[in-house]
Amino acid sequence: MINYTKYYSFLITLALTLSLAHPSVSQSQSVGIFDGQGDVGDVKKSGNAVYQPKTQAYEISGAGENIWSDHDEFHFVWKRMQGDFILYTRAQFVGKGTDPHRKIGWMARRSLEANSPHVNAVVHGDGLTALQFRKTAGADTEEKRVELTGADVIQLERQGNTYTMRVARFGEPFVTTQVSNLELGKEVYVGLFVGSHNEDVIEKGVFNDVRITIPAGKAFQPYKQYLGSRLETLEVATGKREILHTEPGSIQAPNWMAGGKSLLYNGDGLIYTFDMDKRQPKVLNTGEVKTTITTMCFPLMERCWDSAAMCHRWVAPSFIRHPLKAGTLSKLRPKGLLTCMAGRQIAKIWYLQVNATMSTMYISCPLQGVKKSA
Repeated sequence: MINYTKYYSFLITLALTLSLAHPSVSQSQSVGIFDGQGDVGDVKKSGNAVYQPKTQAYEISGAGENIWSDHDEFHFVWKRMQGDFILYTRAQFVGKGTDPHRKIGWMARRSLEANSPHVNAVVHGDGLTALQFRKTAGADTEEKRVELTGADVIQLERQGNTYTMRVARFGEPFVTTQVSNLELGKEVYVGLFVGSHNEDVIEKGVFNDVRITIPAGKAFQPYKQYLGSRLETLEVATGKREILHTEPGSIQAPNWMAGGKSLLYNGDGLIYTFDMDKRQPKVLNTGEVKTTITTMCFPLMERCWDSAAMCHRWVAPSFIRHPLKAGTLSKLRPKGLLTCMAGRQIAKIWYLQVNATMSTMYISCPLQGVKKSA
C-alpha cells in the first residue's frame, strides 16, 4: 500500500457536470472529456490525439501551414459548449521542433470551417505568447501579445463576448490580457490545438491538468443549486494534479486518514471515506449525526491544541482528552456555547474518534432549544 500523504496535498475544484451532445461533425471520435477531434483546414499531413488515462494527459500531434491570416490549418480536439467557461492546462511541446512558430494552446471557434471566427490563447515554439482572434469569417487574424515568453500554464475564460487569457510559467503569477465584443455565437467549439506552421511537418504537444470549469452564474443560489465537485490530489514537488473522484453535488473538507491510504470528506450531511487504491467512496457510520456542515481533521489533537488558534477558540480541553472507541460519536462539553460559522447560530459539536491517531470535529447547526449566550 502506498502512503500518499508523503507526496500530496489537496484540491477540491468546482465544475458543472455537463450533458454532452453527440458530435455532429463526421470523422470525429471522443477523446477523454472532449466530444471529437480532427484536422481543421486543408492539411497535407493528418494529426491525431490520444488520451492517457493513467496520467490524465492529452498527447496531440498536428501539422498545417498556420493559424493566421484569413484561414487556419491545425489539429483540434474539441467539445461543443454554451455559456461561460474557464479552460486550464499545463502544456509543453515535445522535441525541439522545426519551425519557431509552431503553436499549442486553447481555442474557441464558431465552427470547424477553416475561416471561422475564433479566439485562441497560444504559445509558440520560440516562446511568443499571445491572445489571437478573428472577428468575422474570412477576416484577418489579430493578436494581443504579452511580455511573458515561454508560458506553460494556459488559461482561457469566456464571460459573454469577452475572452480573457491568463498565462504563466508554472509557479509564477498570471499575466492577463483580453478581447471584448467578440461574437462567436451561443454555442462554440472549445478545445486544445497543435499547429506546426509547416505543412510538411507534424509537431506534438502534451497537455496536463486539463480542466474545463463552468463558473457560477448571476442567478446561482448557493445550497439550492450545485456546480458539482472534483476531488483531486496535488503533488507538492511537481504541481501535478490528479482527479480522483467527481460528484454532481458538493463535497467538502477532504483530509488524510492515518496511514495515508484513504481520505475523509463530507457531503450531503454525511461523512465519507475514500480508498486511494480502489478509488471508491464509502459512507462512514456516524450514528445519529447526519447533518454535519463542517469537518476538521487533526492527526494529533494535542498538537493542534498547542499550535492552532482556531482550535483554541472552538475546542475546550475536555474535547482533546475525551476517550472514545473508534467509529463512535460523543457530544462535547465546551466552555460556553459555540457560534456556528454558517448563519452565526448556536452549533452542536460532535467528536468522532476515527482511529488511534485521527480525530475529527463535526459542527452541526443550528442547535434548537438553546438560548444564545450574551
